[in-house]
Amino acid sequence: MKGTLYICATPIGNLDDASPRLIETLSKSKLILAEDTRRTQKLLAHFNLHIPMESFFAHNERVKTDQVIFTLETSGNVSLVSDAGVPTIADPGRYLVEQVAGKGITVIPIPGPSAVLTALSVSGFFTQTFTFRNFLPRKIGALKKALTEIADQGRTTIVLESPHRLPKLLSAMVDIIPTCRVLVAREMTKVHEEYLRGSPKQVLDSIQGRSIKGEITVVIGFTDTTFDD
Repeated sequence: MKGTLYICATPIGNLDDASPRLIETLSKSKLILAEDTRRTQKLLAHFNLHIPMESFFAHNERVKTDQVIFTLETSGNVSLVSDAGVPTIADPGRYLVEQVAGKGITVIPIPGPSAVLTALSVSGFFTQTFTFRNFLPRKIGALKKALTEIADQGRTTIVLESPHRLPKLLSAMVDIIPTCRVLVAREMTKVHEEYLRGSPKQVLDSIQGRSIKGEITVVIGFTDTTFDD
């Protein structure tokens, strides 16, 4: 009997957010595919799991897919995890799922934490329609063009950002979409989690002189409300 490929959402910070179903699924896997085996090992150790792991990332996904299919056809279940959150959302795995499903092998999601939805849920912004843009471009011209597109759409938008690039993003927002609303979610579910809200300028001013660290998710909202600077 063929195994099943499980797409497993993992905690975005607090390891105790792992569901009993996730732990059970991982424990019954013949192989775990991990974007970073060192980070996944911390999760496995927390729950005293000892399962073979292999690295699986953007640059080896196509090479490893045939091997994974062979394992599924001959050995048993395989679980795909990302560093944090839901695999295949801005992470490797789309090609693997496409190929595995094309072979008639069952693919099942194990739902769980998502940085995108977690930040969106506490934003207070319109959520019936929204867009996820991953990381916006690095170059300022391309960044401002992307922000102009976001403004033209007028739809709640979630982006990921690195700490050292956050001021640059907020500064560009001050220039392009100064009256939008912003939620900067930092280190969600972790000890030092923080949520900064306001206009782009208000949030930018609030981080001046600070050393911002950790994983950051930014939610951009549009309403008829404007902020006074």
